Amino acid sequence: MYQFTVADAAKACNANLYNPAAGKLVSWDMFPEWETEFGKMPLTTLCTDSREAEPGCLFTAIPGERVDGHRFIPDVLKKRAAAVLSQRPESASQNPDPRIFYVENTLEALLKIASVYRNKFQVKIAAVTGSVGKTTTKEMIWTALSSQYCVLKTQGNQNNEIGLPRTLLRLAPEHEAAVMEMGMSGLNEIRPLSLAVKPQTAVLTNIGVSHLEHLGSRENILKAKLEILEGLALEGTLIVNQDNDLLGTWLENQKGICHPFQIITYGIESAADLTAKNVCQSPEGCRFLLCWQGKEYPAYLPCIGLHNVSNALAAAGTALTFQIPLEKALKALEGYVPAGMRQHVVQLNGMYLVEDCYNASPDSMEAAISAMAEMSCPQKNGRKILILADMLELGSIEHQAHYEAGQKAAKTADFLLTYGILAKDYVSGAKDAGMEQAFWYPDKKSLASAIIELLQPGDMVWFKGSRGMELEQVIDAVQQAVAIGRE
Repeated sequence: MYQFTVADAAKACNANLYNPAAGKLVSWDMFPEWETEFGKMPLTTLCTDSREAEPGCLFTAIPGERVDGHRFIPDVLKKRAAAVLSQRPESASQNPDPRIFYVENTLEALLKIASVYRNKFQVKIAAVTGSVGKTTTKEMIWTALSSQYCVLKTQGNQNNEIGLPRTLLRLAPEHEAAVMEMGMSGLNEIRPLSLAVKPQTAVLTNIGVSHLEHLGSRENILKAKLEILEGLALEGTLIVNQDNDLLGTWLENQKGICHPFQIITYGIESAADLTAKNVCQSPEGCRFLLCWQGKEYPAYLPCIGLHNVSNALAAAGTALTFQIPLEKALKALEGYVPAGMRQHVVQLNGMYLVEDCYNASPDSMEAAISAMAEMSCPQKNGRKILILADMLELGSIEHQAHYEAGQKAAKTADFLLTYGILAKDYVSGAKDAGMEQAFWYPDKKSLASAIIELLQPGDMVWFKGSRGMELEQVIDAVQQAVAIGRE
């Protein structure tokens, strides 16, 4: 944190402190010690885990179902934390330490502090949300913007009411731009994030069925995602995927409405502002022509799938709003490195192993199956083997979604091997679609053994499942067996 003091934080969240002389909580500006060195003490970092507490940090006590951060406040104070956010005013008299700030809600207070801190910087920020693809799009945007600026980005998927303030509080004078990912599980969650970030550019990747369990309908998901507009700067830019059915309908309904922001559309299948054509895929990546305002720009991505081409269009559009020439942005995207286990292709002893198990939803599952269909095996006699684990958090549509994914898999894969409680629906869908080589396994060990026995040189093996299914354990076992067995 840069030139931000204990007093700055207290003022930002309108904190109360315990005054032992008065025996009650008083507003921060009525506490006499603010005139001392205490109030001028600089904050160095934010932490929400007491094990990470250090001198000068701001510790936020977060109540949880299993662990309540308030339990660790005494430990954090012993580690010389500069200040602590607490929402337990009833405990104030038991621990009258002036470093404890009492607020109504610690997460809301943290976001207020981050918002005030963000205002210290004249930095342009792009914000990204969507049902799927937002992390990949965020990484591509960061890659494109980094061709011209020093750019701060959300680490991993720290895109919620805890992770986003942590990102904002990492802003420093050297940062010329930033890209922030925004996630949600319900309504009224993205709105406060957007208001705190105040982005100049907002990106909407798509509206799918992730979080349908909590929101009930895709229309409600659209409503929740559109909250990103709440903090969008006047005369800012919204970049939106016109290929998505709900977003396409929303765009159609916006015609004739005067917005304070510009809209740039992108898509591959629709007549959008930014489009791609002549897409050619290989295990190494995708080549295509990016079309913008009547001109064509050669582009290459070192990753596979039409959905990644779409993500690159969003990144290119964002670069335009940051006054970066398309040629420069596309050159930077040639060096994009896929994060985590997002469709990473491993070539091993005459086979392609595709690691694609960072997460899974019906939308990303369809994208994966489509990408597999578009790719060729390393040898003509190679077979396409699809390994699927459960898609989680789908609520009432979970059985239908797995069944339909199995039907789609039957049109692409030669073999379907599955694992998970819901994975039996993959197999049912595939067999009803005419696929004979579709199998379910009760655990990861038996699944890995079946894959290892089935594999032969020339095969393509695609692994897809929700992160919670830990399919990477199967991938590790298969890779180790293939490497040893082919030596």
